[in-house]
Amino acid sequence: MQPTQQGAATDDTAAEFLGWLVETRAITSILAERVARVRSETADGLAAILLKLGLISEPDLASSFAGFCRLPRLDFARVPGSAPEIGLLNESFLRTREIVPLRVTDNEIEIACWDPLDEYVVQALRFALGCNVVRCVGTREELRRAL
Repeated sequence: MQPTQQGAATDDTAAEFLGWLVETRAITSILAERVARVRSETADGLAAILLKLGLISEPDLASSFAGFCRLPRLDFARVPGSAPEIGLLNESFLRTREIVPLRVTDNEIEIACWDPLDEYVVQALRFALGCNVVRCVGTREELRRAL
């Protein structure tokens, strides 16, 4: 996946995900075309559009992302009571990008996200922390509760 400057999914990745949603019968091809049209006319990300249009529920979107990206779903029991110490990052970055740090080591940070097509987060964390980024997928509501 190649990110755009804003961090959103590229057109190719978005098209692949929409095609995957059609193949898995999460949405119809007509709805996929509608989403693609709305996406080309707005600055909203693909995930936000799918939710705003009410085409897929948050839990179904999270499961679809997990399947498409081959990432695990968030196990809410693994969310720490307090966020791990991440020296160079501030809380506003985490809230703005809607990510929850789950575990930090010298070599790796594990995060929960709701839009794994947003590669900007991975690139920013890699750059800022100089470590590998491991992701799992949750719903926006799960992440808001954890933040």
